[in-house]
This record gives sequence, structure tokens and C-alpha cells, in this order.
Amino acid sequence: MSFDKEIIIVLINSLTSLATAYAWPFTVLLFFCLFRKEVRIFISGIKNIKYPGGEISTQLEDPDAPEPTIESSKQAEIYDPRGFRTEEGLRLLVMNSHLVERGEEVKDVLLLFHTERQKTWLISTNNQMFCVLDDEKTRAKSRLIQWRIAISEIDDVKAYLSKKENNVVDIGPKHRWLYSGHLHADPIVLEDRIWKMINNKAV
Repeated sequence: MSFDKEIIIVLINSLTSLATAYAWPFTVLLFFCLFRKEVRIFISGIKNIKYPGGEISTQLEDPDAPEPTIESSKQAEIYDPRGFRTEEGLRLLVMNSHLVERGEEVKDVLLLFHTERQKTWLISTNNQMFCVLDDEKTRAKSRLIQWRIAISEIDDVKAYLSKKENNVVDIGPKHRWLYSGHLHADPIVLEDRIWKMINNKAV
């Protein structure tokens, strides 16, 4: 009987140790399973995530982005297989908004920044330059259009490497918007490309 009790005690201690060892990993796994959407949104809001040998950057929303409108929420939804707006979808986004005047039309579209979860576009009309940030959060809020600038107000375009070693571009009063080096390897070429959009010149 004493021998059986010793075996039972050993088994209980072993099971307790095993449960203790796996309790924390199981809790973490359960947390991510239950709150995976919230965790993904939280991570997408972090601008810079450091990791050994590099950095992943996330474009942040403009706090002064135009409010969603009835016109923009009713627009045709044209997406690519990854869920991003196509170029045609972007043209409709701008033209069906309340932000263009009669007779205004889209002249040019440029993909500025691209990651697995985000795309940032510049869209020029004959009167304005628009910036569109396409990701899960802006789609949910119908606030893809981040800003617009009158062409006449853009007096400078500068692409450069920021202090955090991100590729950024200043366009008139809008500063430090991320651009992808794999899309635009030469900052001078990018500047020239944006100036052509501003001046409505064909590329």
C-alpha cells in the first residue's frame, strides 16, 4: 500500500510539473487565437518593427485625412486578388469622392510604397495631388484618401533617407511619406517622376 502511495505521489508531481511547464505557452497560444484580429491591428499600427539585420516599416495614417462620404462609400469596389485597389479602382475612388471639381480628371497614378499589407499611391489630377493609403484599417473606415494638395501649392519634392533609415519623400507640406526602395531605387528619378505628375506630363 505504501508503495502504491509513493507511485501516486510521483505521478501527481510529474503531472503538476508538466502542467506548469506548458501552462504559459498554452496561455500565450490561446491569447493569440482568441485575439488574433486585435493583435494584427495593433502590430499594423506600429510604424517601425526592429528585427536582426533590418527593419519593417508601416505607413501611418494622416490625422487630417478627409472624412468618409456617401459618395466614396457608394463607389465601385474594384480590387486585385490580394484585396488592394486596382489602378482603375483608385481612379474611381478619387473621381467619385466629393473632393474633385467639375471638369477635373485623373491624369496619373503612381505606386509609392508596397508591403504585404499596405500600398500607398500618389494620384494626380489637373488641379490636385492625392495620396491614398490602402490597407485593412483604411478600408474598414472608408478613409483611403489621406490627403490632397493643390498642384499650385507644391513648391518642393525631396526624396531622402530618414534618421531611422527609412526611404521617405516630402511633397510640398506633406513630409516623410514612406516609399519603397525596391520600387524606386533612385531618389532623384522618383523626384522627377513626381514632378512630371505635378506638371501633368506623360511618362
